[in-house]
Amino acid sequence: MRQGQKRLQAKKSALTIFFLLLFILGFGQKTPSVFKWFGGSRDFDSFKLTKPLRFYEILCSKTGEHKFTSSFGLLRDKGMEIEIILYSLPGERNNKNFPPNYSGEDSVRSICEGPDKKVYFISNRNRIFWQPSDDGGYGFGPFNFPSSNNQNLVISKIWIDPESNIYLGANDNFYFIKRGAVMSAYDGKLDSVGNFIVTKGEKKVKQVILGSKISVYSFAEDQLDKNRIWIGTNNGIFSYNKISEECKIALRVDPQKIKLTITDMECDSLGNIWFSTLENGMGFFETHTRAVKYFNGKKKYSIKTFCKKSSNEFFVAIMDSLPAIFNISDGHYSFLQDSIFHKTADSTNDIKLDGFGNLFVVKGGGLFYTDFYKKDKPYGSPVLENEAYAPFISEITVMGAPYTAEGNPKQLKSIQLNHTQNSITINYSLYEILNAGDVQFAWMLEGYSNGWVVVPISGNARMPAFLNGLAPGKYVFRVKAKVGNEDWRPQQAKLVIIITPPFWQTWWFWLLIIAGFSLITYLITSLRAKTVRKQERQKAKHEKEILELEAKALRAQMNPHFIFNCMNSIKALIQNDQKQKSVDYLTTFSKLIRTLFQNSDKRQISLHDEIETCRLYTQLEAMRLNGTLNYSFDVDTNLDLKSVMVPALIIQPFIENAIWHGIVPKEEGTIKVRVKGGDNAIICEVDDDGIGRERSRLNKPITPVMHESKGVNLSQARLNLEKMLNETNGTIETIDKYENDEPRGTKVVLTFSLQ
Repeated sequence: MRQGQKRLQAKKSALTIFFLLLFILGFGQKTPSVFKWFGGSRDFDSFKLTKPLRFYEILCSKTGEHKFTSSFGLLRDKGMEIEIILYSLPGERNNKNFPPNYSGEDSVRSICEGPDKKVYFISNRNRIFWQPSDDGGYGFGPFNFPSSNNQNLVISKIWIDPESNIYLGANDNFYFIKRGAVMSAYDGKLDSVGNFIVTKGEKKVKQVILGSKISVYSFAEDQLDKNRIWIGTNNGIFSYNKISEECKIALRVDPQKIKLTITDMECDSLGNIWFSTLENGMGFFETHTRAVKYFNGKKKYSIKTFCKKSSNEFFVAIMDSLPAIFNISDGHYSFLQDSIFHKTADSTNDIKLDGFGNLFVVKGGGLFYTDFYKKDKPYGSPVLENEAYAPFISEITVMGAPYTAEGNPKQLKSIQLNHTQNSITINYSLYEILNAGDVQFAWMLEGYSNGWVVVPISGNARMPAFLNGLAPGKYVFRVKAKVGNEDWRPQQAKLVIIITPPFWQTWWFWLLIIAGFSLITYLITSLRAKTVRKQERQKAKHEKEILELEAKALRAQMNPHFIFNCMNSIKALIQNDQKQKSVDYLTTFSKLIRTLFQNSDKRQISLHDEIETCRLYTQLEAMRLNGTLNYSFDVDTNLDLKSVMVPALIIQPFIENAIWHGIVPKEEGTIKVRVKGGDNAIICEVDDDGIGRERSRLNKPITPVMHESKGVNLSQARLNLEKMLNETNGTIETIDKYENDEPRGTKVVLTFSLQ
């Protein structure tokens, strides 16, 4: 019998050791009771909610706030005040238990944050809402879904990439809205409570088909290719190219053999993917080799989501158990044991670690939080360099009244007050909802005093900054904070305060006085100067009229002189009994006279008309000289001569001079007239092979034209007058040609500027 008792005692000891080992192996190392709990409806007594409050998802915003989806809509904390704000969504009421004055959302399914720091979330009616990070209201996303899918559509996931494209995971593949999160692209108006209602700019929602009966639950951006998006579904992992809009299967599963639902994903720097599943716990997918590995241990865990704890660990939300820590190296799951977790069922839906090191857990519909893991993220680490973790100004009071002239105090960079508003009270806060009693602040006012005023710690109460009797000037108010015994955080809240002086002390007032005296002096001197300028303008007007009369006189001399020469030529032909030539000459002469009469009242004519006049004149002289004169006109056809204005009969005198003083003494010769373009100018050349100017001066007049030609001198005088009247720039250059030191003619170059 003693041997039986010994055997029984041995069995009991063995069972005790077995159950002890089982407890250790089954539950892992138990942590102290470090979590706190938002106790459901008791925190919302002012709303008189008639059913328990259930939390679903957590968002740790880039602004430092925390927002939560729940059975009663979208909730958020408000810094150290540990205040939850309930946002109601008109038209979304679905629950008979709501009080009559409450029109809130029965549930919010999914939440995310866009690049513009606005929060986007899905209501239980598949409507997309957006809400800014400050205390403003909300807006309704103006998106049009394909009408055929609205009836049975269930959106369970919203995600936004860095380019503001919206992705919606649904029970029928997924939806894509290009640049849908750019709210500045929409026109709208604010309602009576400050909510934005879109009136124009609605975007069309595109459905992307991955396959039959495929539901989408998660998205992730590739870290190597920014144009590629990874998509987690109930049938493995797909890739989607934002540019080509091409979808490909990446991790394929056979639904007949295995079911694999990808609930959450995160890409590493090498482009590989860590993912969680409902069937096989955590998994790792090497995208280059397409190799996949699952980490389950002895039990297949259903994991809803996960977040990074360290370079070697993840926090994981196990849907039918406690939250756990997953070790990447050995694949081991260490469950978080805390006595407070017994308040809710063992069903973990979400887990998030914010930049402060605070851990949030949604378990059994309750929200739990702790800063126990802050030791893994000491202050001063790179994550805390974000300005979101700086203190912020929560309230400004001026002369005892709230300052609301320029919007939310958190968003203000500067304020401007007049000299009677020189007493200011500033309240400040910090997004530290867990250790509010350990937060210490210090503030300073640059321009008033350069030292920091350290505010003593007194529970959750904060002593505001009292700034009284500020003189006119510019001040910079700064606030910094620290938690417990740690160093002061490098981030600071900053507000520029400008107190404007009374007008009689301003620089512009004295400037106005000086300007008044200067204006009187200016008026006196300007009246005198105006009188002098008027006299000078009258004098200049008379001088210009005199120049115009001189120019007309020169033209009046030119026309009779030319006609006199032509009549002498006709007379000579008739005297020589050359009747046919005289008739032809007279016909050509009549054309020339008609042209001269048409231009008789014009100071300037087009270069085209001037060349035609010269052509007619040269033709007359060639007829008269009976074949001893050869001539040619070479005009660049690319030039628009009709748009170039020159003084009338400015070229003809040089042709006449070449004929009678160069060709006629030689008894035979050639005249070439060329018109070509230069740099911003038109160049006209009159080139002859006559006897030259030097021999011409020695010869006595032997031609029928027995007078001294005045045309050349008149042309130069006319160009000088044109330059004075119209600021033109015409020049005449005469070139004597030589060959073997013997004169071989003359070239005259006339240049007319196009400017």
